[in-house]
Amino acid sequence: MAPRITRGRVLCPQCATHYRRSQIIDTDEHGRRWRPPPAGVAGTLREILAAVTRDRQWFADRDRRDGLARDRAGVIARCPRGHPLPAGFVDRPTVVIGLIGPTAVSKSTYLGVLVHRLVNHADLRGLDLAFSLDDLRSRDMFTWLYNVPLEQSRPPEPTPAHEPRDPLVVRMQGRGRDVNLFFFDAAGESQARHRDNAHLNTFLTVMDAALVFWTPAALDLPPALQLPPGTEPGVAPGPHRVIQVITTVTANRAVDRGRRDIPVAGVLAKCDEITGLLTDTDGNPLGELDLDERFAADPRAALDAQGEVPYRITDTFAPGIIQAVESFSGRRSFHAVSATGHQPNPDQRFPRIRPVRVHEPLLAVLDGLGLLEQDSR
Repeated sequence: MAPRITRGRVLCPQCATHYRRSQIIDTDEHGRRWRPPPAGVAGTLREILAAVTRDRQWFADRDRRDGLARDRAGVIARCPRGHPLPAGFVDRPTVVIGLIGPTAVSKSTYLGVLVHRLVNHADLRGLDLAFSLDDLRSRDMFTWLYNVPLEQSRPPEPTPAHEPRDPLVVRMQGRGRDVNLFFFDAAGESQARHRDNAHLNTFLTVMDAALVFWTPAALDLPPALQLPPGTEPGVAPGPHRVIQVITTVTANRAVDRGRRDIPVAGVLAKCDEITGLLTDTDGNPLGELDLDERFAADPRAALDAQGEVPYRITDTFAPGIIQAVESFSGRRSFHAVSATGHQPNPDQRFPRIRPVRVHEPLLAVLDGLGLLEQDSR
């Protein structure tokens, strides 16, 4: 299926509203409206010729010249409400990816580790994908809310339920694409009513893909496989809370028929707690596996094979969650991950951080959006 990306419109990362490109205002360093110098007749004719001959190099050179002119003038693009937009942001399509799930299911830790691996370690360079934090606001937020705690071997602070954070804006380049990825932690999902939920986090209504989280605490494990006491805190949500959250978010999305069947990755987080239960086809503990090497050769085939184990575990020990995700979207896959590879010690510190398959849910929804295909335009 072709990616459902809103082209020709700009999504402000602060007010969660799509605007026409003509509504975006360029201002100089003094706050005055700025317009690029006119191209003139010769310039217009040259642009027409480049369009007819599909001269991509000419357009790249023009964009580079325009960018330098904007930098010299200190130009900042702003939405109609005055929010500043990152440089080059308005010229790229945007994909909104929501992290859905109750509190204490590792959403913030997962997001921090995922972005750190994508940006600082370039884990997906083998797929010809590069990620960067070009947005200064996102860079500062990532540094202080996510990266600093993880560098200190402690989990990030949970997202306040009544004060959702701004999304992290990550630029993805490669395979002929240049896309803004919005990652938002849907903290408002702790509300019982979907009207409260939508009011607290308006990004739920513009979501293009979702990662739905739960942990082993939501699995109805038999006595022989019960988690050791103290493995998860007492606030860890059970299956009924997870299902309630998914149902609430589903109610929010039902008002927009165009977004009913978005790609969804079901994420069994903290899988290190049950590595004795989760094994690969060769019987190796899942907690000892890094990113599946098959992704570098054939992401689609790897996704088809990878979802089997977490699906079987969840279907066996929490079938209600499977049914809720199936109601959420018909385009779903299931994954077992661990952001840190270990539980924190009594001082809430991780002995070390060794992520387990954190990339796979993201790759699943990118594949569902068609963003892993080579763009031939």
